[in-house]
Amino acid sequence: MSYGQMILLTAADPWDLERIEAHLCADCESEPEVGMLISALPNGSRFLELQWEDWAIAVAYESGELVRQESAEMAQHFAEYRDDQEKLANCSQRITVMATEDPEMEHFNDFVLLIESLEKLPGAVLFDPENETFN
Repeated sequence: MSYGQMILLTAADPWDLERIEAHLCADCESEPEVGMLISALPNGSRFLELQWEDWAIAVAYESGELVRQESAEMAQHFAEYRDDQEKLANCSQRITVMATEDPEMEHFNDFVLLIESLEKLPGAVLFDPENETFN
């Protein structure tokens, strides 16, 4: 099984990978077996990688007009009955979390704890891209 989640950041406060890393480090102090590092792809995009001995999660941060356009589409299609639809439609920051396969679900709790930590960020709204639902 693989895990994925998108977090829209509706607050005006700008974020970046370094701030997200600091937030997660502060929230995960009791998890010494987790390594964190910021990596880059050949195309220059960066992501935060959380590494266990046999498993990893990638946390990507994106911002700008393209994110706002995609947020507007998501809000139009999947937030029709939400009170915060307009706020979601104008969101220009997001975090995307993707994990490697976990067939035995040994790291399910690790994934949930990470999402709970990111959910504490100001203005965070969870979106499940697989089910196309806001939480």
